[in-house]
Amino acid sequence: MRLILLKIKARYLLLLETMFDIDSLSESWSVGYLNHETGEVLNLPNFYNYNLADPFIFEYEGTDYCFVEKFDFKSNGEIHVYDLNLNVYLGLALKEDFHLSYPFVFSHNDKIYMLPETSENKDIRLYESKNFPLEWELSAILINDIRAVDSMLFYDDYES
Repeated sequence: MRLILLKIKARYLLLLETMFDIDSLSESWSVGYLNHETGEVLNLPNFYNYNLADPFIFEYEGTDYCFVEKFDFKSNGEIHVYDLNLNVYLGLALKEDFHLSYPFVFSHNDKIYMLPETSENKDIRLYESKNFPLEWELSAILINDIRAVDSMLFYDDYES
């Protein structure tokens, strides 16, 4: 199933609120996606007064999973996961004592990893899936003493 993510940003909601003189159009940010097979635009089920942000799709064994940051403005962000094929919430994937966001998920050597943003903790952490998609374990702290935002890894085939 090919999907395109649509982020409904606060600035667009603010524009609509201003145009139509509405006090509050939305209590939360949401994430939607376009199903290319049906042409349907669907929103991920959300929680009242919580925001969903930084969606990341990862396909595993024929299922499209969407990992998102879930937060309100009073607590730390957590990583939650949805099954996009069924448009259902699966649960909490990763929580720490500090803010998590941007859940970059990838596979390498038949293992699945997540590299979420952990800038509040001043490091870059790598987690390995122990029971995909809901169980993760810290595999390594790649870099300490850094305020890196939305980190990604990529393969470099460059040979000097």
